[in-house]
Amino acid sequence: MGCLRPYYETVLAAFGPSRLMFGSDWPVSSLAAPYGDVCALYRGLVTDLSSAEQGAIFSGTAHRVYGLRLQCLTRVQALAYQPRPA
Repeated sequence: MGCLRPYYETVLAAFGPSRLMFGSDWPVSSLAAPYGDVCALYRGLVTDLSSAEQGAIFSGTAHRVYGLRLQCLTRVQALAYQPRPA
């Protein structure tokens, strides 16, 4: 997480949580770690944010930008918040 924190802090300061969204480079990231570990790493980066700010990064921004229906968003949230078995 340490190597990503400076980049995360820079974009958070520049854009704020309402203009950030979680994304992974899965399946490429699975070469370094299971998807659940990648999600856990990103969850660790946002622990200092309020639950509303975390929600913006993990789902709200995508919902707003892409006009996702709530049903689609719920599936995306489930994948981001629940680690997959290795």
